[in-house]
Amino acid sequence: MATAISIKHFTGTRSRVAAIIDALTQPFARNHTEPAPVARPQPAQLLSVETHAAPNGITTLCLSGELTHKSTATFADTARAAYAAGATALVVDLAGVSKLSVAGLLALHNAARLVAGDPLLDPDDGWSALRAMQAGTIAVNGPYLRLANVPPAVEPFLRANGVAVRD
Repeated sequence: MATAISIKHFTGTRSRVAAIIDALTQPFARNHTEPAPVARPQPAQLLSVETHAAPNGITTLCLSGELTHKSTATFADTARAAYAAGATALVVDLAGVSKLSVAGLLALHNAARLVAGDPLLDPDDGWSALRAMQAGTIAVNGPYLRLANVPPAVEPFLRANGVAVRD
């Protein structure tokens, strides 16, 4: 906030008033040095994925962290790499997942569609992608993608979105 100073309130000479104004408008003394920039911590990796490929074509993806819009690219890249390496089915171990969003659920569906050879749903399509996901014949916990070790914090979200969770 700038402070306005009226020269008429001072009884000194004009040079004294100018010196006061100069002193108020300069935030630091001449010998002042700027503090060193504070090192900001890098954001922690939101999702880590460990891959285990079996000789029978089933690849297990062990997730740890959050599967949300901020981390779906990590999951999608890993699923694509597994498919390119010859995976015919995926098992997604959710034991380490602390949070799952709609974007994460769409990424799971797209992984199933990828292995099935179907075209992927575009997350930028919004509601139409969600409706296609719910109406699709390629589903999470189908023949191409199975969920394992679903944590209690994630299970209600999956059930509410039509994903059958095995007990």
